[in-house]
Amino acid sequence: MKTASIVKKTLCLIVLVTFFMINILPHGEAQAAYSYQGKVTADVLNVRVKPGTSYAIAGKLKRGQTVTVSAQQNGWAKVSSGKTAGWASSKYISSVNWRGYVNATSLNMRSLPTTRGKVIASLPKSTVVTVQGTESSWLKVYVPSKKKTGWVSQSYISKNQPTVAPTSLGTRYVTASSLNVRNKPSTSGSVIGSVKQNTAVQVLSKSGTWSKIKNNGLTGWSASSYLTEKKPSGKVPAPKPKPTPTPPTTPTSSSALRGKTIVVDAGHGGVDPGASGRSFKEKALALNSANSLASLLRRNGARVIMTRTSDVYLSLSARVNISHAYNPDAFVSLHYNSFNSMSSGVETFYYSYAKESGMANYVQRGLVASTGMKNRGARFGNYHVLRENRRPAILVELGFLSNPAEEKLVASASYQQRAVQGMYNGLVGYFSTR
Repeated sequence: MKTASIVKKTLCLIVLVTFFMINILPHGEAQAAYSYQGKVTADVLNVRVKPGTSYAIAGKLKRGQTVTVSAQQNGWAKVSSGKTAGWASSKYISSVNWRGYVNATSLNMRSLPTTRGKVIASLPKSTVVTVQGTESSWLKVYVPSKKKTGWVSQSYISKNQPTVAPTSLGTRYVTASSLNVRNKPSTSGSVIGSVKQNTAVQVLSKSGTWSKIKNNGLTGWSASSYLTEKKPSGKVPAPKPKPTPTPPTTPTSSSALRGKTIVVDAGHGGVDPGASGRSFKEKALALNSANSLASLLRRNGARVIMTRTSDVYLSLSARVNISHAYNPDAFVSLHYNSFNSMSSGVETFYYSYAKESGMANYVQRGLVASTGMKNRGARFGNYHVLRENRRPAILVELGFLSNPAEEKLVASASYQQRAVQGMYNGLVGYFSTR
């Protein structure tokens, strides 16, 4: 009886242990793992219905195909790619990681793919991460800057780097009459634009004696020595009495202009009024000056093409296209300026020093001599009608409408006559040397 009892107990114990091993302990099951993207490295990779070479082939994959690996077991990977799914040898699949960027202000990285996981790091916006795999709505990432691996919510990782607005180091004011803006912090950098005196700019960063500045849509490098924290005084200086200039003697006709084709461009127009003073708009004054200049040029033998002869809107590209259509000897764009109530004077812009600075200097000298206005010089200007123009082109600013006293002056019939005469004299002088 005793022996039978012992045998019974032993058999029961064996049954229980066997049940436990079969039903509780893992035995040949796929290892639980996060999914990740992989790439096939074999020329042709067999995908089988189960993990083993003895099982039927469910499909084939070619070199370079991307697969999703959802589980691994004894050197086999459970893969899916399109309609093909099954098991393939792990040694012919390499993991594919991708670069991501944190798009949240601050993102917690956890030890497990759940909010119950311990926070092991806090990642600021734009942090670069290497995404190694996924589980549900979580990504497994490696953070090079912190040398840590963990889990983050996939909602806050993007493949495109978030745009971070540059932090301004403060506002500065331009002290030079015209400050060049370059594409790099060096005099060897290309001039991409210029900023006028007293203009407020934002300083984004510094490099040696250079400051990276931003003004409206222009961003580039300028010499720090021409920038100051001191805001220009808002006081309007008492206007100095100006002697009435005597226009230079000009012949009634000029052989220098005979046969020349000149496009005269009245700036702005239609829905684009340009600068506005207290009483006058730039588009109206520019058209008046353009009509007068065109008339004087024609009387002296030039062939004149006008971009507009009435108050109509014309795009910058359309103005340039007119220049290209007529292949002129010169393109002259007329404008009136605006900055602040203290600003004063005339200036002429060119884009190509070699092609246009000569004409710009002649016109500027003629304009100053005829009007007696403050000479703001002839210099580089990154304007569409100059930059995109294949023909020699200049842009003339005939005075400031933002200065009440100067607005009244430049709108007068006598000034208009003198300004037109000055530009004409400059063009005659320029073409006399050609």
